[in-house]
Amino acid sequence: MLGPLLGGVMLQLVGITGVFILSALVYGTGLLLIILARLPGPSMRGTQTALIQDLIAGVRFVLGNWELRRVLAVTIVFNVWGFPFTAMIPILGKVQLGLGPLQVGLLSSLEGFGAFVGSIAVALYATQPNFGRIFLWGAGLYLAMICYLGVMSFVAGGPYHSFVAAALALTVMGLAGACFATMQSTLTYLGAEPQYRSRVFGVLALCIGTGPIGFMNVGWMAEAHGVPFALVIIAVEGLFVFLLLWIYGVLSR
Repeated sequence: MLGPLLGGVMLQLVGITGVFILSALVYGTGLLLIILARLPGPSMRGTQTALIQDLIAGVRFVLGNWELRRVLAVTIVFNVWGFPFTAMIPILGKVQLGLGPLQVGLLSSLEGFGAFVGSIAVALYATQPNFGRIFLWGAGLYLAMICYLGVMSFVAGGPYHSFVAAALALTVMGLAGACFATMQSTLTYLGAEPQYRSRVFGVLALCIGTGPIGFMNVGWMAEAHGVPFALVIIAVEGLFVFLLLWIYGVLSR
């Protein structure tokens, strides 16, 4: 949440060179701490694990479990058509809405702020019977707000109006993303039997790894049709896949 805002302030004050120097110092400090960290000695394990066999076993278990199939299918949709939107926020702010570096940084931080508030709300008020609904509505709302931002950038009424509208939209997106993210791990944990949990979480990581496909897709769409069209296209694609999953019974029994 603070990272994009700090980056915007640094970009405004010292330019891109200062931002890269600060990033290098932070990452260098992190690398030094990793090198200096002392790890406990390796513990003896009674059995050897095989990555491929465990992954295959996890996939088979997921395919036989309706709730896990739903979680992982929605995870793929979100990571291919939802999450890659974040790469377009600086371009949307600077090129389409005419915002300065500080405003772009603040705009980028608002999704994190919304996610922070949403996570607290979910922790306080979510109940187990509603976990699935929170998960699905969070992912669907996130895609719908991407479509809204794409349409809004066509009819923006000046930088101030654009900033306010985009800020509200990104805050709502953060709330929706928090609903999706918190329920993703929760539903995966609850749906997997204890002896399969590590394998199922491995399959979940594999599904999250589809994200680069989405980043290439949104970049290609933005290059070919411009950012507004790209946002509308990826949102409509994601919502269409959601519709197909619902029609074929993946999202409900």
